[in-house]
Amino acid sequence: MIRLFKLTKEERFIKWWEKQKQKGKHKYALVNGLVLGIAPVLGSIIGRIVNEYAFPSPEDYYYGQYVGILIIKVTIALIIGIWGSYSNWEMYEHRYKDLMSDN
Repeated sequence: MIRLFKLTKEERFIKWWEKQKQKGKHKYALVNGLVLGIAPVLGSIIGRIVNEYAFPSPEDYYYGQYVGILIIKVTIALIIGIWGSYSNWEMYEHRYKDLMSDN
């Protein structure tokens, strides 16, 4: 079936947010927190690998310290990502309620 009209930005948001709400706040925060938390860490790992292959030096082959720092980065990134997702939930919920009260 051909659509005769396009959904507005607000209508798309409402449809998307209703799907997110069905999944639940904790699942939303966990999934988005993992994505937001892991992406910078993956960038750090890729940067480290590229740096190792582009500019190899014998004293850089001690990875024990790097693994410890990587674990700290992952932990901090996950905490920030999950916390940010909970904050986004509240912001989106507020926007959703405002849009629904306007209708």
